[in-house]
Amino acid sequence: MSKKLKLYRGSGMFGSDHAYFVEQGIPAFYVSSTGDHPFYHRFEDDPSTLNVEALQVVGERCVELLTVLADAPGSLLFSGNRSGCFFYLFGDQIDFSFQPATTLAKADSLRDRAIPAAVRCVVYPLPATADEHDLFAAYDVLEHQILKGSKLLRFKNSASFDEAASGAKLCAAIALNGSESLHQNTARARLLCRAGVNWLCLRSSQDPVFDGRGLSSWGRTLLQTWAEESGVVETTLADSCQLSALLAFDSAKLLLRLTPAQAMDLQDFLAQRLVKKQSLLILETTPDQPVEPVWQLYDCLPTGQLHVAFAKTLSTADEGKYQWVQKLYKARLSQHGVAKTYTAMTQVMADNIKNFIGK
Repeated sequence: MSKKLKLYRGSGMFGSDHAYFVEQGIPAFYVSSTGDHPFYHRFEDDPSTLNVEALQVVGERCVELLTVLADAPGSLLFSGNRSGCFFYLFGDQIDFSFQPATTLAKADSLRDRAIPAAVRCVVYPLPATADEHDLFAAYDVLEHQILKGSKLLRFKNSASFDEAASGAKLCAAIALNGSESLHQNTARARLLCRAGVNWLCLRSSQDPVFDGRGLSSWGRTLLQTWAEESGVVETTLADSCQLSALLAFDSAKLLLRLTPAQAMDLQDFLAQRLVKKQSLLILETTPDQPVEPVWQLYDCLPTGQLHVAFAKTLSTADEGKYQWVQKLYKARLSQHGVAKTYTAMTQVMADNIKNFIGK
């Protein structure tokens, strides 16, 4: 159905006065032609202030929607029952699994897989190379392929999420996979960051930024440079000493990507160290994992510093992810009221990541 109607962005992540209908399993679609929510609830509007053209477009799309829904061969309810699938789409996700550059030539297919999964941004790594010319040549090729793709949008900041969603496009970000290719050259790092290499991905404990289990002199210099250029450092390392060294560097924005099991093992450590606003813990789970650890971590860690995502989300069937998110919602709802549950869900699946990227 979504392929027919091109419904690229839903309101499934936002609490509203329509939420009770959605919670009962009644299919709901939201259409607005006037911008932010408060504006179209203003009673002071008169015909002179309404965008008649936009309302006509919305009306036509609603007619198309109703026609397709009326002709739908199967049930419109989640799994055929009134299960209350409020969180069908879950936030503005980022795919950190490093898409191969070949997918840039098939941007339409990648975009079509990303939209139902609420993936707004995919990350492409620069290849590790010892030659400065080769490094910047690789950057130039990636940049050119992204800019020429009609369905792609070059990632700049959190506003890129909304721009991509409203235009039915997919953000593409360029990352530096480790610091080895910089050869401890600060100017090279600064130039790449200014050129739009938004992410520094640290995924090896042997990266030159580390000296044993602490930061090297080069590591401190690089993180300071990255912070000055508003770059983001992302790591999948689960060593408490190396994480402590990264977290101690207050200036740099830091994304910690851990599995729920890894985070539970580091629960006490994270509760003590994850206090700076420049850090965010991303729990990367899979549909076959239990949902309970997510809420345990949410309750013990600082509010606003936890985001939930799926590992290799574009390679995972959407149905399993939707069901897992529904389990997460019901698990919280069994212990808390609807309002508190909505607040928690929207925080861990949408608000926190956008707020973090937007800082």
